[in-house]
Amino acid sequence: MISCLALNGKGELGVDLFEEMLSKDVKLNDATFVGVLACCAHAGLVQQGLDLFASMTTKHQFEPKLEHYGSMVDLLGCSRCVKEAHDLICTMPMNPNATIWGALLSACRTHDNMELVESVVWNSAMTIVLGRKTKENVDSIL
Repeated sequence: MISCLALNGKGELGVDLFEEMLSKDVKLNDATFVGVLACCAHAGLVQQGLDLFASMTTKHQFEPKLEHYGSMVDLLGCSRCVKEAHDLICTMPMNPNATIWGALLSACRTHDNMELVESVVWNSAMTIVLGRKTKENVDSIL
């Protein structure tokens, strides 16, 4: 239900529903967090989204998955925080997928940050060419 509210432009209502679920001790799951993070993205609630993302591990013992990181990149990118979105991608404990890179590149285009686009494309291309070598291995090759 929370995800549907996000998709229909009712992000603040979705966050309210999430908070009501918390107050009534409703059991949360991964999908609940994906939905509420999407609500924050659609409603421009950056700080609330950041707080909820952090609370996944600190309060609710959920390890963020790729989908949660994707929601955060979307939230940050839509809110003109493209550098922060890129920084988040660079610190993810798993490899980002095309959806996450696409969200970042779309935000860069929307907010006219072509320097970051060039950097991302260059680094992505080098990663492919070098077969995902570690930084130390890349330095030794260069």
